[in-house]
Amino acid sequence: MDDSIKREIRLAVEDAFSAQVLDKRYIDVSRIPLICQSITNIDARLKGIEGNITWGIRIVVAAVITALMGLIIVQ
Repeated sequence: MDDSIKREIRLAVEDAFSAQVLDKRYIDVSRIPLICQSITNIDARLKGIEGNITWGIRIVVAAVITALMGLIIVQ
């Protein structure tokens, strides 16, 4: 295919998907890269939160075990 034909097809598809129709159901293809980047950022943030929760649970479990051991040793 010729580059000009490819460009015309791309423009036609972008116009068709980006056009606002009366029922407000349309796909704005110009925003797809932004949406993908947002999903990637959300995934990274969730992994960080998951890591923090894991360490918090480990600290709580260690504190409970230490308290139980201390209680056993004192008696």
